[in-house]
Amino acid sequence: MVVCQGKSVLKGIAIGKIYLYEKQEYVLEQKQVADAEAEVARFEAAKETAIGQLDDLYEKALAEAGEEQAMIFDVHKMMLDDGCLLYTSPSPRD
Repeated sequence: MVVCQGKSVLKGIAIGKIYLYEKQEYVLEQKQVADAEAEVARFEAAKETAIGQLDDLYEKALAEAGEEQAMIFDVHKMMLDDGCLLYTSPSPRD
């Protein structure tokens, strides 16, 4: 028998499969793009998709867990709409 210790979210004993999460090191590369405006448009489209998904998650959480729990998805939407968080480096818009 293997005994594992870690940080518990709930009190008590749990029996079941253990999934180990190992962080991976990410290497970011800076690359030049041929069409910066197209990249900005692609980003904006992805942002709008994410906002739509967050709306769906909000509605589902509202129905299943209540408004207080669902508000986390509104906070995530606010972060996506916060220009200070998204555009902290020079962009074609500057």
